[in-house]
Amino acid sequence: MQVFTLSRDEASKIIKNPEFLQGKILDLSSLNFQEIADFVFSGMNLEIKKLILPSSLLKIGESAFMLNKIEEVVFGPNVEIILDSAFESNLIKNIKIPEKVTVLNSSVFADNQIENLVIPEWVSQIKSDSFADNAIQTIKFNSNKINVDIYSFVGNSPKKIDIFGEFSFKNDSKLLNFYKVKFDFFKNFDKFENNFKIIVENFEVSQIFLSFNWENLETINLISPHFQTEKELEIFINKSKIDKNLHFEGSGPDFLKKTLKIC
Repeated sequence: MQVFTLSRDEASKIIKNPEFLQGKILDLSSLNFQEIADFVFSGMNLEIKKLILPSSLLKIGESAFMLNKIEEVVFGPNVEIILDSAFESNLIKNIKIPEKVTVLNSSVFADNQIENLVIPEWVSQIKSDSFADNAIQTIKFNSNKINVDIYSFVGNSPKKIDIFGEFSFKNDSKLLNFYKVKFDFFKNFDKFENNFKIIVENFEVSQIFLSFNWENLETINLISPHFQTEKELEIFINKSKIDKNLHFEGSGPDFLKKTLKIC
């Protein structure tokens, strides 16, 4: 099968054609190409409020749209691969990950203005610097079955993290299940007199926890949908006593003793 690839020469003609660029909307949806080559629109200083990509598109090359002023990207339904730095250094505020993209490559959306981010359940890997240097306030992981590089979100200090998955908790030798465990870093640390250690043994969760700056963190929610009938638990965390091995000091209900492990 012949693959049609958009080149930089063709891109230079497209951005001068009012059929495709009207006002600040670059609409490529009427075109029929499967790939965008590396660096095709890179460094063109395009001021684009919305970029609309065609449904035929399968692959976006390395740094393809890097160093522009793109605010929004509308992906076609068939995009499978977005290579390193493809949208680095733009003005993107919101991003919807295409359903066939399972790997978020290095620096793919770095240096943008993303504030609220949802990582869908089909994403299996987030590589180094994927979302570095954005303005992320909230991250929602729809699954904890994901390999997250510890530098994926470097340069971000989110306030809220939601992680959906299968979690269990060990309190000494006792196994505990909850629908939601809320870690509150923001207030009321002295609400309970019962203090205990918290240790993260779940590898995927530990990688997620290590991937961003905790300075502004207010809440982490670990949510287990398959335990919907179970209770919710709120634990207050002393942020000043978190060490590099992700050992916390927590305060919570009296039934929690000595050490609580996230498994």
